[in-house]
Amino acid sequence: MRSMIFAAALALCGCATEYTYTPPPTAEGRACVAQCQDNQISCRGVQDRRQSDEMQQCKDESAHKQSQCEHDSQIEYDACLRYAKTDADRKACHRASCDQPGCFTSSNYGLCDGDYRACYQNCGGTVGVLK
Repeated sequence: MRSMIFAAALALCGCATEYTYTPPPTAEGRACVAQCQDNQISCRGVQDRRQSDEMQQCKDESAHKQSQCEHDSQIEYDACLRYAKTDADRKACHRASCDQPGCFTSSNYGLCDGDYRACYQNCGGTVGVLK
């Protein structure tokens, strides 16, 4: 969740670093850059699958915790009612909230993009920083 908030903050304030790319002058260099792009796309796919797996794991764990909580809170509520001696005691009985926090993950493309920039430069291109 923190990474989503951080990414949103970067987008809102315009704080993200922007890059300029000047392609290599040779055909071999441009072919090399094409390979860099293929590697970046592959890396991003790995990151997307990781994010998807983490999201599913979080959802599964959240559903399990909620189910367990609902079970336990019903037992505790029933016991409270059963052992309450007065109406006031019974009014004090309540079921615990079993709401679980939401699941938020995002793909981390930072490594992929850093590798791409390095590869691009190794192919003879230049990478400039705007901000």
